Amino acid sequence: CCVDMIVALHKVFETPSDCFVFDVGHQAYAHKMLTGRRFEFYKLRKENGVSGFTNRAESEHDVFGAGHASTSISAALGILEAKVKTSDPHHVVAVVGDGALTGGLTFEGLNNAGELGKNLIVILNDNGISIDPNVGALKDAFDDGKAKDYFNVLGVDYWGPYDGHDIVKLIDVLQMAKIHSKPVLIHLKTVKGHTYSPAEKDKIRFHGCGPFDVESGNAIKSPTAKQKYQDIFAETLTKLAVEDEKILAITAAMPSGTSLKKFNKVHPDRFYDVGLAEGHAVEFGAGLATHGVKPFVSIYSTFLQRAYDQLIHDVALQNLPVRVCMDRGGLVGDDGATHQGLFDYAYLRSIPNFVVMAPKDEAELQHMIETMREYQTGPISVRFPRGEVLGVPLPEKLKSLPIGKAEHVYGNLSGDVLFLAIGTPVHDALTAAKLLEENEVLETSVINLRFAKPLDEEMILEFASNFKAVVTVEEGVIAGGVGSAILELLNHNKILKPVKVLGVEDVFVEHASQSRQREMAQIDAKGIAQAGLELYEDINSWYERKQTTKISPLPFKKQAS
Repeated sequence: CCVDMIVALHKVFETPSDCFVFDVGHQAYAHKMLTGRRFEFYKLRKENGVSGFTNRAESEHDVFGAGHASTSISAALGILEAKVKTSDPHHVVAVVGDGALTGGLTFEGLNNAGELGKNLIVILNDNGISIDPNVGALKDAFDDGKAKDYFNVLGVDYWGPYDGHDIVKLIDVLQMAKIHSKPVLIHLKTVKGHTYSPAEKDKIRFHGCGPFDVESGNAIKSPTAKQKYQDIFAETLTKLAVEDEKILAITAAMPSGTSLKKFNKVHPDRFYDVGLAEGHAVEFGAGLATHGVKPFVSIYSTFLQRAYDQLIHDVALQNLPVRVCMDRGGLVGDDGATHQGLFDYAYLRSIPNFVVMAPKDEAELQHMIETMREYQTGPISVRFPRGEVLGVPLPEKLKSLPIGKAEHVYGNLSGDVLFLAIGTPVHDALTAAKLLEENEVLETSVINLRFAKPLDEEMILEFASNFKAVVTVEEGVIAGGVGSAILELLNHNKILKPVKVLGVEDVFVEHASQSRQREMAQIDAKGIAQAGLELYEDINSWYERKQTTKISPLPFKKQAS
């Protein structure tokens, strides 16, 4: 729906001297093609290829990065004011989707723009849908003709609506906007998937789709495709809500992305899509929790960051039983740096009163949802990954897990290297431990932590005391994460021994496949096994070896002594 608009923008303005700031990078694909990246698009969202979002490191024509919506007006206003201060006469255009008008940051930017009174040009791309159909009262303003009054109150001139696919008309309008003396919002009515029939008919799927047949529009699916974690989550919550009428489901413009459309079909009176307003979603849940109902707030891990103040000040400080469900926890693959769910362990672990969980597989996820349903003591969270489940059998009956209790899943009570893992890396830790044992290299054991907070201190301390070295594994940032919590625990209890913390280093992880990202972070089975082996070899001077190590069968090289 953005192609005609972007062609007109590039006809009237000259980037990078004139700056285009896009609200989300999906709107900028045609812009990328027109600025030297057309022949690189076969590598879009692939390792070392074109980013799915605007990226300052990728091109001088991408003046501001964008992955989370509602940001473009504030950023564009800052760029414009910098140009004024440095006597740069060039223009700044903010491109914002109508779905982003549910985000408060959009109006904070408009309010400031109206006060400054500079010639900020805002393009409102109105196609009636973001990922899912737009929600909220404001969307109706565009249908009943009151939009002009709303924006004029903010000191922003409103022009339109115009046909966003009429390039000739758009060029004329943009030429007028260049010489306008005030901030102006140009309202364009567009059609998502314009002129491509399959995309027009199925706007939600074509917002971000995998490989498909161009003629039919049908998705090209793997014959072994399994269910996704988000489906297990939504189906489980939907079933529990049949038994428990206090369960309510909330999402922030992600009913499809979190699969809560399934919940909405069965319990429409207990489902709330609040739009692109993560802070409000959490605050709304906090209000609900004061009166005995059970709000499940489902937001991608990366987007929950936008509600951090509400999590601390309004949920945890008041110890309210808000149930926070984080989809896309961990490495997210081709969405890249803006969408990685790598910070939630660290940013939730630091908040008093929070319980923080992560399942090793889909069966444990179901038990954790039941745990959240029953837990009324305070805020509780679960994070689960993007993509397909492991395929383990699902339980016939759900059980509530004891808060803060870990699970010993492999090995003896004492030995060489103890692996402490949480979330989906538990299975890679199991593979690594068995690999080392089967090759008669090390005696290992694996604990599925289940809880990042509170930790199972008793089990961790008991096992750590009986092993020569400890490896922690998480699919999150190392700084402040679960490994840090374990180091703090061991230090506090004066258990001094080598510990290797595996996770994501102090970098932003760019787009690649999830498996490749895990390999680069060395939290796949091979990387975990190698870490255990290297750590053990480093402590030869601390402990006597029990037997001659047999290294040759392993699929990696032994480090030089």
